[in-house]
Amino acid sequence: MKKEKFWNRKKTGISVLSFLVLGGIGLFFAVHNNSDVRETSSKKIYDKKKSDRKYKTLKEKEAKSEFILTESVMSATREPTSENIKKVQAAITNVKNENKVKAANKELKAIQNRLNLINRAKKAISAYQADTLNDTKKEKAQQALKKLTDDDKVIRTSLQEKID
Repeated sequence: MKKEKFWNRKKTGISVLSFLVLGGIGLFFAVHNNSDVRETSSKKIYDKKKSDRKYKTLKEKEAKSEFILTESVMSATREPTSENIKKVQAAITNVKNENKVKAANKELKAIQNRLNLINRAKKAISAYQADTLNDTKKEKAQQALKKLTDDDKVIRTSLQEKID
């Protein structure tokens, strides 16, 4: 009887071939898995850059709206008119910062009070001009002028000239 070898050429060829096939399959999955990782990491980088751009534009819009608010408040403080007050109110709606909105609302109330005092003084003076002989109307006009603040000196002097 002939003794068979446990390991022959046929088995060696099959084992090498199976090793190469399995190695190729493993290599394929390793490369394919790596490309997914690269794609997701590049996607994450792209999404981060995109979100950073969005954040930057939102930040710029917020800064611009805050600047517009301060400018409109300053112009309304200098010249309290209903148009300027409307501009301030419109600018307040665009600002997201609660502290700045509260401060602007506080200043807006003060400006509105000044405008009300100016309008009352103008009405009292026009009522006095309609009836210049009435001393009570003159006193009311004088009292209305006294209520005006130091910020309204120009308006106060122009209205005082109308009384005199």
